Amino acid sequence: MQRFHPAGSLAPRDVAARAIYQTMLESGEPCVYLDITHKPADLLRERFPSIYAVCLERGIDLTREPIPVVPRPITVAAASPRTILAGPQWTA
Repeated sequence: MQRFHPAGSLAPRDVAARAIYQTMLESGEPCVYLDITHKPADLLRERFPSIYAVCLERGIDLTREPIPVVPRPITVAAASPRTILAGPQWTA
């Protein structure tokens, strides 16, 4: 994120969404990956129970592997702060 904003990982959400989108365009990849595996597993399960449950339903254990993410279309168009898990089947 340092490449996109001086605040790095603390950049505003609209900047982060544009950075994700730009990275996807440059790489040709369908998503980027959010890796929070360095955080304690209990903390992740307690702090993000809904995200944890959705990821597990889709075969991803966010305590052990990175989460695929893409900016939502509204994020790209209007700089909304929301992102979703990557892939068409994930747009719930």
